[in-house]
Amino acid sequence: ARPIPLTDDAQHPQDDGFFGPESVTWRAYASPSSSIGVATAVLLQMIHPRVVRMIDQASNVRQDPAGRAAATGQYGVTITFGDKATAERAGEVLRRIHSHRQAVDPITGETYTPNEPDLLMWVHCTLVWAVLAACQRFGPAFTPDERDRFVHEQRVSARLVGLDPATAPGSEAELEAYMQG
Repeated sequence: ARPIPLTDDAQHPQDDGFFGPESVTWRAYASPSSSIGVATAVLLQMIHPRVVRMIDQASNVRQDPAGRAAATGQYGVTITFGDKATAERAGEVLRRIHSHRQAVDPITGETYTPNEPDLLMWVHCTLVWAVLAACQRFGPAFTPDERDRFVHEQRVSARLVGLDPATAPGSEAELEAYMQG
């Protein structure tokens, strides 16, 4: 089952999670501008033909777009603000869901899964890049060091989806180089 949202005051996180209140991640995602960044990232992700085919062929986005968006949003809130055990569980569930999905490239006939590192990296980097850009444009603005710290902190998110965190950008310059590539 997917992680369930906290619904009553009796449920409290066991710790401050992978980021915590002093992180740039919490500051960025607590800002309303992060919603603009997330929406931008979703649009950018659709530029990648294999990503859009996967979503079209292997998700319930056509039958339940609101439910699909809510589940994705809950995943993001869970790994960002949840405790470490809950975030780890969310990553496990996501990777398991991905392992049971596949799409077919209509040009090559190749079957592929969403767990392919290049697809995971694209989705990861577009999200980090777009949230950072939205915060810079609409607030909160971060210093260059904080921007680097945000990108570096997001390596945890990369690991949770199944990437080797050492392969994910660790600085804004590395993120920009990836996006330009």
